[in-house]
Amino acid sequence: MNAFARIVIALCAGFAAQISTNARAEISENWTFCDSCTTKRQFESAALAWLGNNTGTYVVEVGNTASSTVYQVSVTGSNVPITPNDAQRVNEGAGAPVVNLVYTEYATGADETTASPGAHYAVVNYSIPEASQTNTQFGKIVAMVKMEPILGPPPNPGTPGYDSFYGRDMAIVSRDLWQTMSIHYPGWQQGQIAGNPLKALQNALNMLRGKGPTACQVFVNGDVACFQLNLADENAARYVTGTAKDAEGRPLPESGGLGGGSGINVNHISNNPYVTGYQFPSGSWWLMCTYVGGVKVSCRVEWVAE
Repeated sequence: MNAFARIVIALCAGFAAQISTNARAEISENWTFCDSCTTKRQFESAALAWLGNNTGTYVVEVGNTASSTVYQVSVTGSNVPITPNDAQRVNEGAGAPVVNLVYTEYATGADETTASPGAHYAVVNYSIPEASQTNTQFGKIVAMVKMEPILGPPPNPGTPGYDSFYGRDMAIVSRDLWQTMSIHYPGWQQGQIAGNPLKALQNALNMLRGKGPTACQVFVNGDVACFQLNLADENAARYVTGTAKDAEGRPLPESGGLGGGSGINVNHISNNPYVTGYQFPSGSWWLMCTYVGGVKVSCRVEWVAE
């Protein structure tokens, strides 16, 4: 191979690499999930399923919440035969045309150059695995949604904002919950998922899990309530309706919150009127707090055998 040929090949390789870099858009506001996806083709199929019968070109983030893997996939849907965007078709296997969401190498059941009545054509323009930092951030956010910690009352009974559920200062509680969750799940803010894409991811996880990142707060007087955090705004946590109870386990009604909550178990441990235990219905670990005269003395975490 002469020097000129080597230079041409090198330039072509560099041009292809540049196209591959440019093909990746910023993190998309479109999210879908596929926990069984492991191969690029499977992530592409999930993106096509998300596309459905829509027309137009979309970029969608396909996340596997089990493996913390995210692929960015560009898909185009049309009512007439189409071909992949050649400028974006830089990855092996990308751009295979499909009909009616049946992913094959060639259009099936319809002529590739003549539109068939009622047919829907879709192509994958490109699919690229997201950067490792983005995958890590995605996994941290998913973990926050899956877990629902019980947070004990502040060590100092005189801490402002935590006297009781009804006497709470929501601005203080919201900010403290957000900061506490950030401490327990470090890294969830370190990545490209931010702004509107972060809001979109939280909304998609809310639909998937039935709730967003939630924490249950015990107040100084023994009341407890659960709050859903807003990952994009530390001051926007909202009460989950139906989760507030007093130290005796009696409901504390309040309207205007998010729906879908049942709260946690609240019981006196070993019939001791001074010790109140807080536990999720499916757990064995209890947060046990001692109260004298309606004021918290101490709290500890214990495993209580059934």
